[in-house]
Amino acid sequence: MKSLIILLIISSLIGCSNSTSTHENNSSNPPPVINEESKSPEKSNHDNLEGIEKKFFPPNFQVTEIVISYKDKTLLFNLKYTFNLELYQILKNSNEYSFMIGFPQEIENIIGVSATSIAEGQFESNGRLNYETTIKTSVEKELTTEQLKLIKNNMDYKLFVLNKENKIFQIFEGFRYMTDYEEGISNELNVK
Repeated sequence: MKSLIILLIISSLIGCSNSTSTHENNSSNPPPVINEESKSPEKSNHDNLEGIEKKFFPPNFQVTEIVISYKDKTLLFNLKYTFNLELYQILKNSNEYSFMIGFPQEIENIIGVSATSIAEGQFESNGRLNYETTIKTSVEKELTTEQLKLIKNNMDYKLFVLNKENKIFQIFEGFRYMTDYEEGISNELNVK
């Protein structure tokens, strides 16, 4: 009987040791990147990405202003953003990227869709670092003043950045907070 108890204690200690080891390994995994076609997470590492996909995050890319407006049953997300010189140089060689905005559940319930349409990212090879694009989505019925206020005040939108194959390679959760980001001062953004 004593040997059975000792065996159970030893096996439970070994089990705890293995589960701790597994937890440590899982916590060091990089955040997932979503494949647009399957919408299922795929493990990715910034070191394995190429060019634009490897550098498309703060401080190389920063959203500087977001203005949400509504006209003729269409929501317009006017997005102003800037690149640093390093990302700009990469974009000179591979300048195909686009954006899409994912809606929080509360907003999806109001407008009936989970994301905007895809909008091409802007780029000019004349040294310009600041850009602006409008990302649109149609709504089925007129929005009330209160619904529009909820849409404009919500901070939980996701900004998806897509490559030239329209596959998502970067997700900025709560990207509206990016307008307050200051390099070297701000905490990291929630980037996947």
